[in-house]
Amino acid sequence: MTLHHRQILSLIQSILDDWDPLELLVAGAPADEHADEAARLLARLPTMLSKKATASAVAEVFAEAFDDPAFTPVRCADVGARLYERLQEAGLSLPTLAADRIPPCPAGDGGSG
Repeated sequence: MTLHHRQILSLIQSILDDWDPLELLVAGAPADEHADEAARLLARLPTMLSKKATASAVAEVFAEAFDDPAFTPVRCADVGARLYERLQEAGLSLPTLAADRIPPCPAGDGGSG
């Protein structure tokens, strides 16, 4: 099964929403609260070659987004592992993935890419 950008983005955002490390969604934040972080992680997908690398990517994205150095690879290890595993289960071969190999959304489905 090949996933398209929007599907991968949705998968990433779902993992981040379940994690919700600052409990922003619980506090009533908009449903797309983690959309920017999900998009940044999508852009880093080709570097997420292991659970550890994925945790580091999550830590970097959240530390930058929330200006909070407490987001470390150790703090993000569980969500990084979960994200890496879900992407693997979805059929993405991350070690060989290149950004230009993620197929765009098919024409006519409202996708932008």
